[in-house]
Amino acid sequence: MSTTAHAAKNNRGILSALLPGARIDNVTNKITVHAGTSNETITFNVGGTKFETYKSTLSAIPSSPLSKDSFLEKYYRPDHHDYFFDRDPAVFHCVLNFLRTGELHLSAGTCGPVVKSELAFWGVNELDIEECCWSRYSSWVSTLQALRKLEEDRNTNTQFGEYPMKEEPSCYRQMCRVVWRFFIEPTSSIAAQGYAYFSLFVIILSIFSFCAQTHSVFRVQEKVLTLRTSVSQLTTSPTSTPASLSNSSTTIGPNGDVFDVEYRDVAHPALYITDQICLLYFFIELVIRLVVSPAKVRFLTRPITVIEILALLPDIVDGLIRVITSSNYEYEKVMEGLNFLKLLRIMRILRLMRQVPGLWILFYTLKASVADLLLLLMFVSVGMLISASLVYFAERHAQSDFSSIPKCFWWAVITMTTVGYGDMSPVTPWGYLVGSITSIAGVLMVGFAVPVLVNNFIMYYSHTTSTMQRDRHQKASMANGASAGAGAGSGGGGFNFSMLGTFGKNVLGSAGGGMDEIRASRRNSRNVDITAERQRGGRAGGVKDSNDNDSVEADSFL
Repeated sequence: MSTTAHAAKNNRGILSALLPGARIDNVTNKITVHAGTSNETITFNVGGTKFETYKSTLSAIPSSPLSKDSFLEKYYRPDHHDYFFDRDPAVFHCVLNFLRTGELHLSAGTCGPVVKSELAFWGVNELDIEECCWSRYSSWVSTLQALRKLEEDRNTNTQFGEYPMKEEPSCYRQMCRVVWRFFIEPTSSIAAQGYAYFSLFVIILSIFSFCAQTHSVFRVQEKVLTLRTSVSQLTTSPTSTPASLSNSSTTIGPNGDVFDVEYRDVAHPALYITDQICLLYFFIELVIRLVVSPAKVRFLTRPITVIEILALLPDIVDGLIRVITSSNYEYEKVMEGLNFLKLLRIMRILRLMRQVPGLWILFYTLKASVADLLLLLMFVSVGMLISASLVYFAERHAQSDFSSIPKCFWWAVITMTTVGYGDMSPVTPWGYLVGSITSIAGVLMVGFAVPVLVNNFIMYYSHTTSTMQRDRHQKASMANGASAGAGAGSGGGGFNFSMLGTFGKNVLGSAGGGMDEIRASRRNSRNVDITAERQRGGRAGGVKDSNDNDSVEADSFL
């Protein structure tokens, strides 16, 4: 806002306070006062709260519908001698003060979306909100947008690939639907919950096997026999032994063949058997999930599915090579290029996001806070460049490890993050000063950025847990209502839901997945169109109609 505009706004506020209803022309600087300013008053009843003001005050904003008699006539009640609006009285109080003083301030207890809709109804621009209240109002809007985006992503992850509800699904589709829900919704039944825990156990077992294979306790010596092409090699040709081979010797087979006997350090056979069992389990599970998936292409292109396939690839190739070839050299050469894919086994832990909401919220917080993380990265990069350059010039004449600025980058990052490995340290007084400033700057940078991530995580986590609790209550009430309807139907010759068995329970559970759609339809029906309400006259019947439509939409959806 420019200085001139700000001064003009202050002048309008002072004039409105001294002389209600008076207006100042910004071009000619003439003051206009409406007749009847001090005597003629008007009474409003807004949501049961009465307000009385000068009629000339309503003309403070010519574009506002309150300044138009044609608009006010629709809401006039002759028997009460007032104008009734079934709106929020708290926001109207702020609007009325805006007409009086020319400054729009918001009450502390009002909610941003409510303020937005009410200001639109009263014809007040939200940009007229004063600076002292604007930050709180804009934070409400940004929070609402963030939570709506969170709900969209949560529904995408938790309700991925729902089967369409057809009138007469085939037996095969019914079976696929039941199996699919068994896999993706651990809370759908006790059996599904038990399977989820067993799947978690297999994942942990697979990760344990991967980590244990690198420890000496779980490794043994394997005897390797290598056939020589001729007996002369025994004395004329040296044997090249890999780093994992030791204790080289020779032996003669039953047919007179000469073998090199070497011992290779390998993982314990029990770990290999464990890997094969886990491989079989994950492979069968992946195939079944693919067969029963309602959207197979989308299922195969999901990141977690791609990770699962790549994690299975090394074990599958390992088994095939062991069967096809007997050459240890070829086996090691192929597996050396594929073993790094075994790192993806650790990524299977991401499947816990379906069972642990906090884990999914953590990843979502990082994704939603990309802008904040990039800002933190920029701060760290600038600090790293400055600190590395300063410490290099401070230590270049001393016998230290700061031989180049790129090498000083490592020291700067470690110092700014307060890790301090000690592999590089300054030895001059100027180096000590640079190191002290770098560590203090790093603490301030991290201290400013981390609370933003923590606040986002707390907001997302509290919203998700409360929403899940509300969904559970709604599903329980729907199930109770369906059970009551089933009892009445069975007594009167109607349809008996108990005949559905497990499939019936799963169908009822899938109906609960549409609760977000029901809530969305209710929100849309409650957001009464402002123009339509003005045309109706703004009576309470307009809100009543929206509630009636709400129940009709919910009933038709269910």
